[in-house]
Amino acid sequence: MDANQIRPKSRLRRFLKWTLLGLVGLVALLVVAGLLVANSQDGTVRLLQSYLYSQWGYPANSFEPRSAYADKLRPDGVRIRSNVRYGTRYPNSFLDIWYPSADDRITRPTIIYIHGGGFFMGDKVEGDPLAAGRSNAAGTGIDTLVKAGFNVVSIDYALAPAYRYPVPLRQLDAAIAHLSANAERYGLDMKNVIIMGGSAGAQMSAQYGLLLSNPGYAKDVGIQPSIARSSVKGLVIFAAPMKVSGFGWRMNAMMWAYLGTKDLESSKQALQMDLVPNIGPDYPPTYVTDGNQPDTFPTHAKAMAAKLREQKVDHVFNYYEEDVARLDHGYTARLDTKQGRENMDRAIAFIRERTLGLQAPVAGPKS
Repeated sequence: MDANQIRPKSRLRRFLKWTLLGLVGLVALLVVAGLLVANSQDGTVRLLQSYLYSQWGYPANSFEPRSAYADKLRPDGVRIRSNVRYGTRYPNSFLDIWYPSADDRITRPTIIYIHGGGFFMGDKVEGDPLAAGRSNAAGTGIDTLVKAGFNVVSIDYALAPAYRYPVPLRQLDAAIAHLSANAERYGLDMKNVIIMGGSAGAQMSAQYGLLLSNPGYAKDVGIQPSIARSSVKGLVIFAAPMKVSGFGWRMNAMMWAYLGTKDLESSKQALQMDLVPNIGPDYPPTYVTDGNQPDTFPTHAKAMAAKLREQKVDHVFNYYEEDVARLDHGYTARLDTKQGRENMDRAIAFIRERTLGLQAPVAGPKS
């Protein structure tokens, strides 16, 4: 065979060889980089957060609201004061106030709602993207509470990893302090309050219950509540993680970013976030629910219910076993399902009983 014919084939083999080696090297480099990011303190959360908020078109944390303060009356009679500033120390210190009617002089119980989102996303308008909460907080869930006759305050808070625990908990307390100081101005009854949340917001609600009822715990966390324990008539806990250990990689990544440590067993932050052991007899009346699938925290909800029974704390545990329905982390937001709607109705009944008494009337929206 002519040497001139051999050379091109040899060059082609060398080209294919080095191309293949280059591709293998690139894949290996990507795998190593992926592992480094996945196991870093904040890498995964930062990447996901950056991508999501670039798609949504606004920053994760901002000292300015997405739109100006507004006070509007909807065609159905619901009034909304949006983007009320409650603090200046941290970003996302804004809240919305929903009223069943234009008249804010009517005395109604106040529900303070805290959105979820793994402590690194979500907001007071769109709720918790991890728990199908967008449809909930954007209309269905908060609308349902408002139309049941309650004033509802939905709050924003700073997001991890730029702002870590316990910053959002401090912001919850700052929001409560602002609302209490301006109760007459906003037409709110801050002596008849329910604190309610979903997912990460439910965890914060449950933890705030400890600040209210366990002085030693409050001292350890470094937050003295701005509201009297007697003014908080109850907590509504939808799908809360009650501790930070024992999870897989996805939850670990979120907790690493929020707590600022990879020690989810014995660090001070982890011990403070192990809520159930700190519940005592003065813990506020509590409504607790969760789904029953691996993407949520059924064992945590059951442990909390057991501790509330043990401590003789007034509570309602609404739980559906898997043979009734397979319910995931976001079931509480799906009010078009039997269990989602039933759960919301039971939560509303709990709120009415604890804030108004069984026979007390509720001022509803204008027809």
